[in-house]
Parts: sequence; C-alpha cells; structure tokens
Amino acid sequence: MQSERIIPLHQNESYWLLTDEMFEKYNTLSARDAATYPEYDALRDAFSRVMGVPSQEITLTAGSDAAIESIIMMCAAKGLRPLMPLPTFAAYELLCKKHALEYTPVYYAEENGAFIFPLDETIALIQEGSIDIIFLCQPNNPLGARIPHGNYIKLLDVARDASVTVVVDEAYAEFAPENDASYAADREMILLRTLSKSFGLAGLRIGCAIANPKMTTELSSRLLPWPIAHTSACIAANALADADAFALRRTLLIAQRDLFVRDLAARVGATVYESHANFVLIRIPHAAHIQAELAKEGILVALGESKSLEERARGILSSTLRLSVPSPEDHETVLSALERACSTRQ
Repeated sequence: MQSERIIPLHQNESYWLLTDEMFEKYNTLSARDAATYPEYDALRDAFSRVMGVPSQEITLTAGSDAAIESIIMMCAAKGLRPLMPLPTFAAYELLCKKHALEYTPVYYAEENGAFIFPLDETIALIQEGSIDIIFLCQPNNPLGARIPHGNYIKLLDVARDASVTVVVDEAYAEFAPENDASYAADREMILLRTLSKSFGLAGLRIGCAIANPKMTTELSSRLLPWPIAHTSACIAANALADADAFALRRTLLIAQRDLFVRDLAARVGATVYESHANFVLIRIPHAAHIQAELAKEGILVALGESKSLEERARGILSSTLRLSVPSPEDHETVLSALERACSTRQ
C-alpha cells in the first residue's frame, strides 16, 4: 500500500533540523529587497564569523556543487591532474565526466566492519609527482567514514611539501565528533562548506569555498553573476547569525543518529557502519528489493551502488542502502517498515 506521506531519507537531507518557527524568523526579506539584485556582504561576513576566516577568502556558491564545478573547470583549463578517493560524492565523478577531466582513482577498503582511507597509496602518488590536486571528502559521502585526525594531518603535510592542492569537502564536518576545520594559510587548500546538511537548508542552495585570495579570485571568475538568490542569501545570513541554535539541533540529530545505528543493528540484521554524518550506510542482502518495498510505504532510501559511475567503487557499495537519519517521530515508522521489508525477501 502506497503511503500518502513521504519520509525522505534518500538525499542526505536534514529534513527535520530546521523548524517552521526558525524559518519564519530568518525570512526577513522585504518586497523592495525582492525587486533588487542581491548583495552578499552580510552573508559573506556571516560565513567569516562562523568559520573564523577573513571574508576575502570566501567564495559564495549555489551549494557546494557549484564550487566543485568551478574547481573542476579550473583543473581542466590548467591541465591539473586530480586524485580521487572512491567512493565519493557523485558530483565529482559526474562533473569530471562533463568537463572531460581524467583523474587517478584510489579506493577505500573495508576492514573489520569499517572503511579505511588508502593513506599509503595516496601519499606514494603525491610523492612520485603524478598528481596536482586531491578531491577529498571529510567525512566521506556515501560511506559516512572519516580519516582519523593524525592520518589526515599527515596527508595534508605531505601534500603541502609537494605543492599539491587539497580540496576538502566538509559538507558533513559538523556531524563528526572532531571537526577538523583544517584550513590554514600555509597550506594549498580549498575548503568546501554547505548549509544543506548542518543547517537543513538544502533547498536554498547555499555554499562556499574557502581559499587564499588568489584562489578565491580564480574560482569566482568561473561563476555566474549573482549565484545565490536574494531570499536564500537573506535567510542564510540570519541562520548563520543564529548558529548556536543550529548547534543544539545538530546535537539532537547526532543523538538520534546513534540511536538509529543501535536499533538498526539490533532489529534489521544488517551490517551497520559507523557514521560521522547525517546519514547511515548499511549492507544488507536484497538491498534493491528492500528499497522498493520501503518506497511502497512512502519511505525513500538510496541504493548505495547507484552513487558511483566507477565499477570498482560500485562494488564497494554493493548490497548497501544509505538512509538519512529520520526524525524522532519517524524513527519507529522507518524501523518497522524495514523489518517488514526484510521479511518479504526471497
């Protein structure tokens, strides 16, 4: 039976983080504002305060996707050679294909129920001089894993010594127990941030790239004018000014995630991977069948292997489902539906 209510767990949205009351408070746009082109000083300054970096090192973008495309366009134009740890956020593969940019893949390995970053292989490729830039997700999407802090800093140090630029996609950084917030002026780094996950504002398309002023100018030159709508910029600036309220909401989501992980392991009979994000990855037999059964009840989840174009990465994600953390109200509904779906497996 098809449910009339949809529970959206398929796109890593923090669909219950932002309340109606919060949204109404932040939406202070006037009719006159709507009639004029946006200005971004307030939003850039708000990011600067929250991130603790100078405003001139911030490039505002329509979500992190636009920042990723700007970087990939730069790589294609300059003939830079990227390294890409896989699996990763699908936009990297899709945009490299769009702009005919070839990359060197390395792969996460699964050991003892955890995903391990290929640190030694990555360092070897850096030191042999075969790459110019690394696309890194910390924490990783779709795996939910993160590189341990010591290994992460070691990687950044090796890259700095070899003059290799590191792009660090921190879309899920606020959900990790140790937020690396690793930007430093003495490193060749580009940090990517978005309000889609940590502020529950995916529909507004708000993101930024943080880099040195020279790189900021380079990335900005590849963006369209006025990349963010006036309404989005207004709400986002006000939300960033209320960052403490969102930190409290994220604390609730993280607690709900940990409860979800525990109950999945106890009730569903799946391998449940540790998550440092706002979603959980599970490995379960007949994943595609379970996805279809859940959809009949209005619960949308993502098939893990659909999140990569690359065959070996798809293999790492075989028989997996990725689920956003459900709200406290939806927690039992989702678990019960998963139990029913598992009972119908052939």
